[in-house]
Amino acid sequence: MIAKSVSLRFSFFMQSTCWEPATRLAKALGLIMLISACSSTGNREGAVTQPVSISGISLPGEQAEYKALDAQLISVIKESAATSGPRVAASLYRTLTAEAVTDPATAAVIESHLAWLEGDIVFSEERLKIASGLLGEEHRAIVNERIRRLVIQGDWLDASRLIFQHQPTTEGMGQPNADVLWASLLHVDNAQLNIAIQKAEDETWRGWLELNYAYRIDKAAVSTWFEANQQHPAVLSPPSNIVAWLDLPPPSRVAVLLPLSGRLEAAGSAVYEGILESLFETYPDGEDRPHLFAVDSQAFPDTGAAYRYIEQRQPDIVIGPLTKTGAALLRDDPSRTLPVISLNRPESTSTDRPENWLSLSLAPEDEARQLAQLAFGKGQRRAVIIQPNSDWGKRMGAAFSRRWLDLGGTIVTQLTLQDEPSESEQISAIVGALKSEDRIGSVEAAFDAPVESRPRRRQDFDGIFLLAPDPDTARRLRPLLIYHYAGDIPVYASSAVVNDQGQTQNRDLNELIVLEIPAHFTQASISQTQRLNALGKDAVQLLDRWQQIRSADTTFIRAQTGILSGTNSGNIERELIPAIFDGGSLVPLTLP
Repeated sequence: MIAKSVSLRFSFFMQSTCWEPATRLAKALGLIMLISACSSTGNREGAVTQPVSISGISLPGEQAEYKALDAQLISVIKESAATSGPRVAASLYRTLTAEAVTDPATAAVIESHLAWLEGDIVFSEERLKIASGLLGEEHRAIVNERIRRLVIQGDWLDASRLIFQHQPTTEGMGQPNADVLWASLLHVDNAQLNIAIQKAEDETWRGWLELNYAYRIDKAAVSTWFEANQQHPAVLSPPSNIVAWLDLPPPSRVAVLLPLSGRLEAAGSAVYEGILESLFETYPDGEDRPHLFAVDSQAFPDTGAAYRYIEQRQPDIVIGPLTKTGAALLRDDPSRTLPVISLNRPESTSTDRPENWLSLSLAPEDEARQLAQLAFGKGQRRAVIIQPNSDWGKRMGAAFSRRWLDLGGTIVTQLTLQDEPSESEQISAIVGALKSEDRIGSVEAAFDAPVESRPRRRQDFDGIFLLAPDPDTARRLRPLLIYHYAGDIPVYASSAVVNDQGQTQNRDLNELIVLEIPAHFTQASISQTQRLNALGKDAVQLLDRWQQIRSADTTFIRAQTGILSGTNSGNIERELIPAIFDGGSLVPLTLP
């Protein structure tokens, strides 16, 4: 029975500890420390003990969720899982419930959570169904858990439907519920949103879908929707994103601060071309179009001097600079008064949003965090990380690791590639094939005869994160993973490995799961120049969204470089499109 013991499916967790329980009255903290000391769960350093906000979706707190449940026991087990891993938490759970009856709903919730962290998605769902049968589908703990998992799995439409269906009132959502639904819907792609509109039977639900689609077109489409749906909850209590956007006119004068000469001229010119293209597309009426003037940052001693020159010309807002050092200088300048949309992210992150500051960039760290969520949603839990020995590699590895551990994953090993020994030997060592080959060689030497055996890789990981800095490196390393018997393990990489060199060149990347900007899938090929062009286009989209981003720390637009979300630091984070190499071509990955 669930009420008295952990399911037999978890027995293999329980038997792994080296501690013999003496009494159920031992303090939970002492148990966590003792069990952790004698268990091997991989690298969980830096794991958090509190649930994390996912992609701008913030849900009610756990204390509100766990009404009619043993909140204290759930909290202790979740904290143990977050700090020491699900197997340690399962051992602790067995100890704490060994001499007492645990109510069936609490047991089902805990077992579902531990199974989810172990990657047993089917069993986790079975236990969640048991909990929902005991508590009711409307129980906040059940609803929120389903939403969280759907978000991590990338099933944004079903997550949005649940958010819509389980609101506390029926007479207009109010805030922040409308904002949560709105942020979730913005992650649904256009094709899927269109199909959902056609299939929607509930008029209110269809209205939300139609409004979200209109928002992706322009202000006129949104205004038309409002006029035609005056009794809809979104009219009575609209998402704060929409209110701030509709009420703010675009600036009349815009300064662009970019390197238009010198070493970075090509990059600056690509961004500037994107700005010009988007400006004329977004504001086709010349009377409404902001006046633009460009300033070459290379013509001044430093970014500060260039900014002071711009300030004298009194623009409403500045787009730029493009370098990290320039961005840091402007962000931290106490005398700066003009609003700035920086096109790079300073190395240091401010804990509080700087005044009149937004940072839009192609920061690879955003991709590392999304790769972690993508793989976790697909059921991977134990990671091998391969990264270059460079500042880029260290930043990517750190960003991935933090997010992976926050979600509940374990890092089995992390390889920073060195010049020696060969890449093949280094990869063989971490996936375990080298040791297997050595054992076979020892047997052959001992018996002076060939052994009919095949080397095997280690079995304690289920996902590989190939943080390659460029396509050539990825095409070199990906085949080595297959050669060393890790070809059956999902491999993930960032957009850095994507190029426009054609199907033949990319065949070595087949089945590699990557992220790419939305702009890639609207044109025949992609390059770094085109990515910078997309960055310039998105900067223009932020011109009349200034207050919108400042008023709501949430997802606010689907753009060329990704789905954009504001943060408290002033940085705009991007979510890209998951894709997979198939026959040398990159195609969007079907989720979930």
